[in-house]
Amino acid sequence: MEVVKLSSQQAANAFAAVSAAGTLTGVVLALAMKRWSAGSIVGALYGVAIVLTTALAFDPAQNVFVAAIVLSTLYSISNCHTIALAEAQEHISARRRGMILGVLNGLGFVGVASSSPIFGMIARSLEPSPAFTAMFAATAAVLTGSLVLYMFRSRMR
Repeated sequence: MEVVKLSSQQAANAFAAVSAAGTLTGVVLALAMKRWSAGSIVGALYGVAIVLTTALAFDPAQNVFVAAIVLSTLYSISNCHTIALAEAQEHISARRRGMILGVLNGLGFVGVASSSPIFGMIARSLEPSPAFTAMFAATAAVLTGSLVLYMFRSRMR
């Protein structure tokens, strides 16, 4: 059972579009930083990603176009990582900055590295549609937790 039926060429085109859109957001975010605050940009992008990912979790076979938009948005979240680190830099004393930013950056990589084998276990243990539902639901939950922590960051100092 396939979740979305695509030819190899259609799948390649969809992944190329996702990659291009995710890369383009790096440029767009740099321009957006001139107009809006880092918190507004991160909050808005995470909010959109949570809504889209949750929608895809409910029905991962909606359509390829919707899936490509969601994946592009998720890819662009990685660009928010640098915005958050740059913002954090302003709030950390120079003496502790390197260590704290290193820990924050390391946590991001640990999260990505740990999600891959977890998603692999989910994919091997479930049929495709429920597997994608579980993976997108888990992603939406992690994004929600990250956004909550980010929005309350000033209270954690």
